[in-house]
Amino acid sequence: MDSDSTRRNRIIFALLIIAGFIVLTLALRDSDFGPVRFARGVVTAVVSPVQGAVVFVTSPIGNTFSNIRDFSSLRRTNDELSERVDQLEQENTRLGQLEDENERLRELLGQKERTTFATVPGHIISYGGPWGSTVVVDKGSDDGIERHMPVLSIGGVAGQVVDTASQTATIRLISDPRSGVGVEVERTKERGVLEGEVGGGTKLRFLPHTSGVRAGDIIITSGIGGVYPRGLEVGTVSEISQQSALLEAGVKVDPFVILDRVADVLVVLGDK
Repeated sequence: MDSDSTRRNRIIFALLIIAGFIVLTLALRDSDFGPVRFARGVVTAVVSPVQGAVVFVTSPIGNTFSNIRDFSSLRRTNDELSERVDQLEQENTRLGQLEDENERLRELLGQKERTTFATVPGHIISYGGPWGSTVVVDKGSDDGIERHMPVLSIGGVAGQVVDTASQTATIRLISDPRSGVGVEVERTKERGVLEGEVGGGTKLRFLPHTSGVRAGDIIITSGIGGVYPRGLEVGTVSEISQQSALLEAGVKVDPFVILDRVADVLVVLGDK
C-alpha cells in the first residue's frame, strides 16, 4: 500500500511540475511583467546560442543547394548562348558566301559587257579530268553551246568546250597538258603556243631563244588555230628560264583566271 501511495504521489508531483512548466512558458511568451520578462531573458540567453549553432550548421547546406540551382541555371543560359553563337556564325558564313557570289557575278557581268561577243553564262557543277583540269557547267547544246567554243571567266581565257549534252557542257581548262592556245606577246607581237602543265601551270612554247619577252609581259590570244578570237587576255609572263642558242626560250605564264577556283564562266557563241 505504501509503495502504491508513493508512486501515486510521484506521478502527481510530476504532473504538477509539467503543468507549472507549461504555465511558465506561456507567461514567458505573452507577458511583459517584470519578473516574467527577466525569466524570458534568461531563457533567451540559454536558447540563442543553440539556435545560432543550428543556423551555422544548416546555412552552408542551404547555400550549397542554392548554388547548385544557380549553377544549373547558368549552365542552361551558357548552352543557349553557345547555340545562338553557332547560329550567328553559320548565318555570317552564309552571308559571306552570298557576298562572294554576288561580287563574282558582278565581275563576270562586267566582263560580259566588255566583250564584243555573244556569250552564255554557265555555273560549274563538277570538276574532273586526270589533272583536275576539266569542268562541267550547267549549260549545254539546248543553250546553243557547241564543241570548240572558247570559254572566258573573270580575268580572261579559261579554256574551250570539248563535249556537250543537252543541258551540260564539258570544258578543258588551259592548264590541261592536252590544251594548246595560239597566243602572242602583246608588247612584241611574237607568237607561240600556250600549253598546260601537269600540276596546273602554263608555259609559252616555241618562242626563239632570241625573243625579247620579259617578265610582266601580257599574253593575249593570237587568233591562230580557229578556236580563240584574237585579242583575248590570257595572262602575264612570270618567269623566263636560261636561254640557249640551241633551245627555245622557256617562259612561264600566270593565267589571269584563277583556274583552280573558277566557279562561273562565259561560253563565247560568236559575234554579237
